[in-house]
Amino acid sequence: MRGLILLRGLSFRGPGKFCRHLEISENSYNLQIAATQTHKKFINHLSAQGHEIDIAFDTIQCENTFDILNILSENVKYVSLKNIMDFDSQFSLFRAIMGIELAFKTVKYDFLLIIRNDMFLKDAFIEMRSEEHTSELQS
Repeated sequence: MRGLILLRGLSFRGPGKFCRHLEISENSYNLQIAATQTHKKFINHLSAQGHEIDIAFDTIQCENTFDILNILSENVKYVSLKNIMDFDSQFSLFRAIMGIELAFKTVKYDFLLIIRNDMFLKDAFIEMRSEEHTSELQS
C-alpha cells in the first residue's frame, strides 16, 4: 500500500496548553525533535512492512524548520511553509490539502494520515499497525 502522511501544525511551540506562538528555546527544540523522531520511527515501521510512505509537511517557517525536514528527508515529497498569520484556520488546512492534491495529481494513495507535527507517537500506536491489522484492512 502507498500512503501519504500530512504532518501539520506549529513547530517549536511555546510552553503551556493552547500556546500559539513559536518559542525557539532549548526545551522547545528538544521536544520538537523528539516528536519528529517518533514520526520517523512510525514511517520506518510502515516501510519495513512493505508500505511506500510519502510525507507532506505543512508548518510555520522558522530558523529550525529544516532540522525537522532533515530527519524526515528521504520521505518528504511536499513542503508548505507559512507565516503564522496564514496558518491558524480550517481554511489553511483545506489549502494545504488542495496544494498536496495539485502536487500529486499523478500519484495515487491508498491512505492519508494527518498527524500534528508536535505530537509524540507512542510505541503502542506505532506497533498497532502490524501485519495482523494490515491483513484485516485489506479484506
